Amino acid sequence: ALELAVKAGDRPAELRTRLNLAFQRISTDPSVPFGDVLQEAERILERAEELGDPQILIEAQRTLATLEFWVGRSGRAEELSERGLARAKDAGVPPGQTLELYRGLHMATIWGRISVERGLQRWTEILEQSSGLLEAWALTVVSSLLAMRGDFDSARDFMERGGAKRLELGQTLEYFAAHHWALVEELAGNHEAVEQRMRRGIELLQEAGETGFLSTSAFWLAGALYEQGRFEEALEATRLSEEMAARDDVASQAGWRSARAKIHAKQGQLEEAEHLAREAVDIVDRTDHLYQIGGCHLTLAMVLGEAGRRAEAVAEARRALDAFERKGIVVLAGRARALLEELATEG
Repeated sequence: ALELAVKAGDRPAELRTRLNLAFQRISTDPSVPFGDVLQEAERILERAEELGDPQILIEAQRTLATLEFWVGRSGRAEELSERGLARAKDAGVPPGQTLELYRGLHMATIWGRISVERGLQRWTEILEQSSGLLEAWALTVVSSLLAMRGDFDSARDFMERGGAKRLELGQTLEYFAAHHWALVEELAGNHEAVEQRMRRGIELLQEAGETGFLSTSAFWLAGALYEQGRFEEALEATRLSEEMAARDDVASQAGWRSARAKIHAKQGQLEEAEHLAREAVDIVDRTDHLYQIGGCHLTLAMVLGEAGRRAEAVAEARRALDAFERKGIVVLAGRARALLEELATEG
């Protein structure tokens, strides 16, 4: 398709094909650095600007926003998405053709620096005016944010509706990857449900040859197994995540390290646990992904607590609490406070 577009001098088709090929590379080959594809997407965006085709501009900004999120810059992803939506509105692009711009925005809202309250306000408004896939995304975002506040019944209701909509529209990979389901049930403490969904999703993703979702699913599975005390199975899941994770995939690279650190700490391998926990913190601290920043600092606090290094553990737990409070994740802020109280009692 690319060769045909080049020969025909069809610049829009050429740029669109290059974008699709770039996205396909990082979805199926974990050895491809996100940074390389990010640079390629930036070049395509520059060419789209020169071309002046609003639809290509939208697609280029969507791809760039998604990549920016994956490398840990949710604020940049939000900015690109919002800019693209404004440009599309000014150009008179029909709403149905701007759908993909919401993809980066929906990920940034859940995992990034946007507060729970601000995210709920924005996405509730979007939900009231949406249909189709955008409605599915809006339901998923609202579900995830409600779970962060501890409203699990409502969160599950929204997630069920969003999942049904995804299946109806043929979004099978994202549906079975079920990362948002995992978030809701992990926050609710339903680790058996997380395990069940992640195992089913991993099997289907492996059959499809997909690696991007798979690496994330594997560290969610590891966490669920860890919480059930099944440490060897959890370790195996972290190995799968490590194997499948792209080098620049900050969520997976930090996720498998943090999960493995907790396992090693419980097994008495405290030196290795601390090393992995600090590596995870180093990765997420270069991002603005508040959910995972808090999670990785909380893991390090737990590891240091197991090692009897109370003062350092308290400092890390406070860093975790700060991230959770800035995001507005009531459930995880409660866990951080509980650890601080436990450490105070031990002191």
